[in-house]
Amino acid sequence: MQVTLQLEGVTFRHLVPDQERRFRRKLGPGIHDLDLSLGEGELVGLVGRNGAGKSTLLKVMAGILPVRHGLILDRKGTPQPPEALRRMVGHMPEQVRWQGKRTPLAMLQELAVMDGGRLDLVEGAIRLVGLQEQMHLPMDALSQGMRQRLTLASAMLGSPDVLLLDEPYNGLDPAAARSLTRVLTRLAQRGVSVVISSHHIHQLEGVVNRLLLLDRGRLIAQGPADHLSDELGIERPWETVVEGERPEVDTEVEDLGQMRWCVRGPRMSPELLSALEGREILQHGRRKVNLADLLDRATGGEEE
Repeated sequence: MQVTLQLEGVTFRHLVPDQERRFRRKLGPGIHDLDLSLGEGELVGLVGRNGAGKSTLLKVMAGILPVRHGLILDRKGTPQPPEALRRMVGHMPEQVRWQGKRTPLAMLQELAVMDGGRLDLVEGAIRLVGLQEQMHLPMDALSQGMRQRLTLASAMLGSPDVLLLDEPYNGLDPAAARSLTRVLTRLAQRGVSVVISSHHIHQLEGVVNRLLLLDRGRLIAQGPADHLSDELGIERPWETVVEGERPEVDTEVEDLGQMRWCVRGPRMSPELLSALEGREILQHGRRKVNLADLLDRATGGEEE
């Protein structure tokens, strides 16, 4: 897989007020000595607790915050300064307040001009995110899902090689979240490297190829979610969701309501299959990976 962006020993720390010395500032939280690479067309999930440094890392990769130590390299292995990163990386911040009577089309055209971009790319970005029917509406009339699409379109104006999204699923209903996922999948299929930041692993399930686990500004683990849980020794029992009367089995049974039951235990045994005979099996698989479990095991249970 072709690498589009690579970080080598990247460090950045925010400056915060020094309570012991007036009018002075000191080094505060940030990211520390990070090594990672993004592959062409890869969908990557950046996960960690609130305050872990996810937004800071995205801003450093986007050229918004400077690298204090280390290097960020492009696909040719050439170190990139912040101004070059801003041209090759699209950044979708967590909250953008789109409001007023202006239309998405007019707003994106103005942003393209301000950024020195080409106006002919605007309608392509609108089509890419599926805003054609709303492009002439006032921004005040857009739903939260449509506003997220507008933010995504603004990040795609320069046809970036890398797209960074900070908590893009926040505030979206299930239908809007699925729609956003389809757009991001199409972008990855076109070769764009996509990084999605979230503090909820379930939002990224079935979306990303790989997780980056960040804690206190340090990358403590990376890989597919299932592999991470296995490597960290996290138990993930098999869960079978059935409908009907409560199953009479020796393993744990959770009442899900509406005559639905979750049976937890080892992989399906002949005894369990016999007990569930005649019932409709709605779901079967290993328990989903939980971010808290991953962080607790990777950090020894230490809280921030």
